[in-house]
Amino acid sequence: MGEKAYMKSQQGAGSSQAPIATSAQASEGSDIAGRDRYRFFERPLVPFTQQMAPNVLLAVSRADHSPRTPRAPTPLVRTVGIQTDYRDSEAQTDPYTPEFIVRPGSVPELLTLANLTWGRGLPAGLAEVEMIERAREKRAWEASLPPLSDLSQLEKRRKMMDEQERKEWAFREREIEKYDLYCAFRLMAVSDNLQEK
Repeated sequence: MGEKAYMKSQQGAGSSQAPIATSAQASEGSDIAGRDRYRFFERPLVPFTQQMAPNVLLAVSRADHSPRTPRAPTPLVRTVGIQTDYRDSEAQTDPYTPEFIVRPGSVPELLTLANLTWGRGLPAGLAEVEMIERAREKRAWEASLPPLSDLSQLEKRRKMMDEQERKEWAFREREIEKYDLYCAFRLMAVSDNLQEK
């Protein structure tokens, strides 16, 4: 059966769809991109999705409607115990420090303490408080220095810087003496413990 006979049989069958064009018809002058375009496509086959008739209702089992026993009210306070695989010493104890953004032109005093971390300077003790006070004094001193652009104040600036350097060296020497005294005390304590044994 040829293509033309097939097309005639489709048209004669009274189908509601337009006949599908064949390659022979396309070459005979049908306009593929224009008014005859519908002839070159088929409607998709949509599967029948409804498996049972819509007017059929299935019986509901009576076991689903069994009455429930009332539950005792939950107490306001209760003790709950948990057990983990980890020891407390393995838990994270360092507090979280979020990221921060500094506004241009501002220098927060808190950023001068960035070298202090939990366990190394925090929580702050007496030594850390003294260090913070010295840093504040140094910032105030730096703000009081005459500017470098003022040539008449260069000598005054040099004297102030020499004086500050002497103060810092004296402070460092006192710190070294304190440390030496502490080491000597520890050495005496260790030697006393050894003599007792």
